[in-house]
Amino acid sequence: MPIDYHRDDSRRLITVTVTEPFSLDDLLALVDRQWTEGAWDHALLYDVRATAHPASRETLERLVDRVQVVEKGRRRGPIGVVIPPQPDRLSIALRLATLPGAAQNLEVLVAGEQLEDWLRRCAPFV
Repeated sequence: MPIDYHRDDSRRLITVTVTEPFSLDDLLALVDRQWTEGAWDHALLYDVRATAHPASRETLERLVDRVQVVEKGRRRGPIGVVIPPQPDRLSIALRLATLPGAAQNLEVLVAGEQLEDWLRRCAPFV
């Protein structure tokens, strides 16, 4: 299965681990699922380190468009995107963060320390 979705309500955290092959439809279904489950304000951690091919600009734009349609102006929880430490991946992740309508609370995480810090701040153990 190309996408593993794990919801931890005690931490208000959804962890999405993406592997290949994945499709835009898989990602769009995750947006719908988070909304349907009433977990829009949960922290959301996308881990794409195991993917060999980054998402295209078109895919990212369509994903952002779907989020805007689904959220209806409601504020979303913090989003972390864990990427492999590669310049092309960083470039794409930064492009996502700057797309019109992209989540303003999105952080790109490359190092393990960044991930640990994000989890401590956004989804602490209770």
